[in-house]
Amino acid sequence: MVSIATNDDLAGLAIAASEEGKGDKQLDKSTAGDGVNNTENGEKSAIIDYKTKEIEHAKTGENREVCESLTEDNEGLERPKRNAKPSTKAIQNRIQSDKDNLGKLWGKVEKAITLLQDTPNSLNELRSAISQVRSWFNNYHALWLSYVDFLANVGTLECRKEHETQEAYMRNHKQFVETDVAYANERKEEIVLEMGSIRSGSRGSSLSSTALRARARADAAAAKKELELQKNAH
Repeated sequence: MVSIATNDDLAGLAIAASEEGKGDKQLDKSTAGDGVNNTENGEKSAIIDYKTKEIEHAKTGENREVCESLTEDNEGLERPKRNAKPSTKAIQNRIQSDKDNLGKLWGKVEKAITLLQDTPNSLNELRSAISQVRSWFNNYHALWLSYVDFLANVGTLECRKEHETQEAYMRNHKQFVETDVAYANERKEEIVLEMGSIRSGSRGSSLSSTALRARARADAAAAKKELELQKNAH
């Protein structure tokens, strides 16, 4: 005999199935929630472990050396630098060395001036001789500037006196060189004028240049004598 389900029986089965489905869904949600929480907790734990390792690594090894180096650099920047003054012996050595080198260079200048004075009346040879004088004097003057700057920076009584002496030397040396170069330039002009007078047949310009040449020669002799007197005084 086959039993026939009534409407009430079907309704009961439907309610039971619905309740079972809800239970399964709630179980799925709970399981999914646990998975999410587990994932978040795992990520947080990994981040904490990573930061802990970075901190430990920064305290040791290469990062530690870098930190110490940066710390030393910062301390070095904060500390004012001290300007170390040279010792008395170092000052004396520098003075003696520069004076010796200046003497040698001035000897080169004097030699070039002697050659200039002995140069024949030739435009090209005079130009070359003048260039040599100026070149050696420029070398002498450059070293002199370095020397007097050193004396001024040291500033001791001895250095101040030496500075004054060197200033006097330079004034006379410069005048001596300029006088001889001017004399050589007069000779150059005389050659040019004589060449022009030969072409024109006039001798007036030649006589005028001879007078200028004599005056320049007298000035050069006076400057040289003053230098000799100054050397003897010291």
